[in-house]
Amino acid sequence: MTDNNMRGNGYGKGKGKGNHPSRRQNSWLIALIVVLVLTLTVGVVFTSLAYIGGARLGSLSGSSIGGGSVAVLDVTGEIGDVSARSTYNHNWTMNTISDLIHDSSNKGIVIRVNSPGGSVYTSDELYEQLMKYKNKTKRPVYFYFRDQAASGGYYIAMAGDKIYANRNTWTGSIGVKTGTIYDVRGLLDKLGIKTNTITSGRNKAMGSMTEELTDEQREIMQSLIDEAYDQFVRIVAKGRNMSEGRVREIADGRIYSASQAKELGLIDGICNEETFFDTVRTFRGMKDVSFDFMEPEESDSMYDLLQQFVQSKRSSGKADEYQQLIELSKNGNKFTVMYLADIEK
Repeated sequence: MTDNNMRGNGYGKGKGKGNHPSRRQNSWLIALIVVLVLTLTVGVVFTSLAYIGGARLGSLSGSSIGGGSVAVLDVTGEIGDVSARSTYNHNWTMNTISDLIHDSSNKGIVIRVNSPGGSVYTSDELYEQLMKYKNKTKRPVYFYFRDQAASGGYYIAMAGDKIYANRNTWTGSIGVKTGTIYDVRGLLDKLGIKTNTITSGRNKAMGSMTEELTDEQREIMQSLIDEAYDQFVRIVAKGRNMSEGRVREIADGRIYSASQAKELGLIDGICNEETFFDTVRTFRGMKDVSFDFMEPEESDSMYDLLQQFVQSKRSSGKADEYQQLIELSKNGNKFTVMYLADIEK
């Protein structure tokens, strides 16, 4: 089709009735706003459209036949539901570990971590699943830390029999935080926008962007944080064979380097990844194993699709407005308690 024909069909800059490009752009903008408003109002989270099955990427073979295999799983990005900031698929990981419990050829699990942490719920659920695997099979779980294994990324490693890290790893950040709570009342006043919220109790709207956070509500939130922190301390004390008092001394939320973490007893060794796999084969019963690298097959998330749409609209001059809407949908108040480090490598 020629450029002239395309323009005649309403794809160019002609002024044909009903085919003006600005109207097409406005239609897209309206549709996008509707989707994002639903996300903010109803609480729908954009998740991956489809994760189908799992893929084995290959294996590192042992020295003899019949040694069994060690599954290698990756925890990359935020530990939680699939999001724009994460390639971690929680459901797939949980199901894969469950399947491995019943796999007689499986001899253990290696978890490679590159994560700043995630939600308390999801981090603990993964930890519990790994402990269930260990208790039922009596097989080992080994961890290797890549760039970062902080907060929830460290929490899950407390299920590990051994923890190794790259010399450039950042880890630790043992602590808890909430999502950022925005107060936009001043901005709304400047815009002349008034809001009304009807609740059944004075704390029902706690964390709302349009309501002041009271001292009582701060205390309520702090109690939730403290309870999750106490759980974190107990898990670390158990996993690293430390007293809870000792854990509290070093668990002030700070990030530790690999060498600092080893000195404090938070990890067992420092090496590159190749040496780590060689080291695993020196452990009891691991001499002849192969390593089975596994990961989920993924498709584009809703955020990915929206970002592709924004890129396609660069020439229209509206891309920045679309991008701001996407960011707004991602950064609304999240009343979530998290094992998450703010510092990311």
